[in-house]
Amino acid sequence: MSDIRAEQLAEELIRLDLKRDELWEELLKAAGSKAYLLLRCAQNKA
Repeated sequence: MSDIRAEQLAEELIRLDLKRDELWEELLKAAGSKAYLLLRCAQNKA
């Protein structure tokens, strides 16, 4: 794998991580204390 491709992948992972944090905050607002349970249920279905 080239250094350029590795750098692109690292940058994409950072963007995805930031997006995940953003979505988690939205889920917390929408589902409150049930957010973690909803996330786990969704993961088990995937």
